[in-house]
Amino acid sequence: MSQNFKLPRITQLATSIALALGGVAVVQTTQAAAPAAGSNINNIASATYNDASGNPQSVTSNQVTTTVLQVGSFTLVDNRTASANPNGSVSLSHTLTNTGNGSDTYTLALAQLTADNFDLNNLQVYLDANNDGVKDSNTPVTSVTLAPGASVGLIIESTVPSTVTTGQAQYTITATSAFDSATDTDTDTVVVTNGAVLRIEKAASVTSVSANGDIEYTLTYRNTGNAAAANVSITDNIDVSKVAYVLNSGRWNGSATALTDAAGGDPAGINYQVNATTGEMLISLDNVPANSTGTIKFKVTANTTNTANILNTASVFDDDDNDASTTPNGVTPTDSNQTVVTVTRTYSGTVNESTTNNYADAATLPGNVNQDNTVKENATIGTPVVFGNNTGSADAGPDQIVIHNTGTGVETYNVTVNQADLPAGSTVELFKSDGATPLTDTNGDGIVDTGPIAAGSTANIVAKVTLPSNYSTPINSATTDDVILTIDPVNNPSASANDTLKLSIVDVLARDIDFLADQQGQIQPGGTILYTHTLTNNGGFDEGVGTSVLTLTDPSTTHAGTMAGAVTSVYVDLNNDGVADIGELVTNFTSTGAGSLQDLLSQTGTAGLQPGESVNILVKVEAPLNATAGQYDLSTITITPTGTLGGLNAPATVQVVDRTVVNIGQLRLEKSQALDVNCDGLETTFTKGTLQAEPGQCIKYHIVATNDGNQQVTNVVMSDPVPAYTTVSTTAPAPAFTTGNTPVEAATGNPTVTVSNGSTGSVITTPGFAVDPLKQVVIEFTVKVDEN
Repeated sequence: MSQNFKLPRITQLATSIALALGGVAVVQTTQAAAPAAGSNINNIASATYNDASGNPQSVTSNQVTTTVLQVGSFTLVDNRTASANPNGSVSLSHTLTNTGNGSDTYTLALAQLTADNFDLNNLQVYLDANNDGVKDSNTPVTSVTLAPGASVGLIIESTVPSTVTTGQAQYTITATSAFDSATDTDTDTVVVTNGAVLRIEKAASVTSVSANGDIEYTLTYRNTGNAAAANVSITDNIDVSKVAYVLNSGRWNGSATALTDAAGGDPAGINYQVNATTGEMLISLDNVPANSTGTIKFKVTANTTNTANILNTASVFDDDDNDASTTPNGVTPTDSNQTVVTVTRTYSGTVNESTTNNYADAATLPGNVNQDNTVKENATIGTPVVFGNNTGSADAGPDQIVIHNTGTGVETYNVTVNQADLPAGSTVELFKSDGATPLTDTNGDGIVDTGPIAAGSTANIVAKVTLPSNYSTPINSATTDDVILTIDPVNNPSASANDTLKLSIVDVLARDIDFLADQQGQIQPGGTILYTHTLTNNGGFDEGVGTSVLTLTDPSTTHAGTMAGAVTSVYVDLNNDGVADIGELVTNFTSTGAGSLQDLLSQTGTAGLQPGESVNILVKVEAPLNATAGQYDLSTITITPTGTLGGLNAPATVQVVDRTVVNIGQLRLEKSQALDVNCDGLETTFTKGTLQAEPGQCIKYHIVATNDGNQQVTNVVMSDPVPAYTTVSTTAPAPAFTTGNTPVEAATGNPTVTVSNGSTGSVITTPGFAVDPLKQVVIEFTVKVDEN
């Protein structure tokens, strides 16, 4: 189920077209390599070509979608050993981590083994959510729920029977996944002794840290036994790839005096040594009396380049050979709990016209065309006005739309436009940097976005605005022909409202319908074209059922453009096959009876659209036989929700606009896909419907370019960006032209298929080639879904 988070504005690029308890839940934010369960992998191919008159044209394919399935994975660490006196208490720590891509619940079971010497009393599991080695409460837990990437400490407490004076006891703790029933088991050992009993806990001063932030660790050592312990050693290995030791930060038992980091020079009773280069820490204590406790504190600084969790465990043992650098034979160190400190990521961004300066709205320089946060273009009625393609602007300023990731983590930015100031009938289209591939919704929140952008990196996008043909207001003097383009970092839940570089999250809309996305294509006289759109319920109520009514406006009443006699039909793709079937045609535009949108939605499996449910709406446009080259049709498909639910008014009307141009020599793109579980590229059966794939599985794409015209098209270049959350497979055949199931017209110029930017750029054909009338060219390539 998707959730639609509506976020306040961060920074705006005025693209002036002036026209110039039994169970515990733990949530933790992390950056996993595998996409989260429920993420959408969307893909649209595009092509540019010259028609029979030599005019440049562009075309896009239908969108195909693959939903990422949940994959269960977790770890439980580690086997522990401790000593205890008769009638003494025992506390051993473990760490449970969800390494899968979806939330999971784990049941926890303890079992005493039979091959040992005795059973322990009062064996229970307790939660240690902050991983400080101390249980959070006296309430045992039997299950834990973890978000993907989250971890939690578990403490197992028990008591040695008073009648036991020697031997050892063993038990297991087993965690079982509710998602896939997978298990992981640790075995703990308790050895009875009548002498000293050493324990150690480790605590971090913070649960998360930002780059260059400090963490203060506290090592608490105890002797709960009946005798003093001489020559005690404590070891701690700091991961220098993640943190740096702060010199002279060691403190003993609350003293304000720093311990020396080198051998010698410390107060009597302790020798504190740290190798800051390797991170090795060796601490020697002359004596730890029975029933005593001591503490050692030190600090580290988080490295700026690290993004992984900072994990750390200390150990304590009787150092019989009085050499802290070695563990005596027969001695098993007692480990502390594992501390887990997450790396805090900031999520922010800006959008402007500069590739080198990430300034935001507040840093604009009026009068400076290089930093006025405005891109201006001249317009020709009936011709798309292109912003961001770096071909020059009307005011000599940069012609770029650049989105900057100014945060410290990988981030995706939703992109929205406000075209309220445009004349009626205008269309706004958003594309990737190539100006041909539409932006899609990669994270399933119902809003088109950039896809993931690495920290400190940028992404360029292109906006195309088409004014209505009957619009005659002087462009350059107009003050109302503006499009406000806004980016929203999707992972920023608590930005200050006073800082335009930050975002704060607001309530999830209770009722929300999304309808995506505007499309364009070419058609020959008397020909047809089929557009695929997605209608999604991102709210919390069932829509299109009961008092919630979804009504489709008769498309014959909303035609615009110059192609008189064009016919538009709307279908609800009930079987999700991407084909307009006769029984799926909307014929009733005035009621909820037979043939209405409401009626067809009731046939999708469940009545109406449930929260998070999507359905494909197919729009078929047919050109009249007497249509001439250059004529175009604008088909506006409008869906109007009405009725109240739970006291809430209906969401806003949604619509898409399809622009269809008559072209005597025209190219049509169709895209389909197949699930390739083995990543071998051998699949030959494709679908335009939605697939489901697990991280590590592959998707094979099949793109067909067909010349539907009666004259040759030339200089054809096909392009398909590798979608977010994937890379080009290294085990399947490389992207290439294929004869497959569809004949390939021999292309001139010996074109090849390549991948830009390694395995994450775009699959593109070069150089341009020709396709004869009614012939086809097919390319195929395989991508692998990212995995941990």
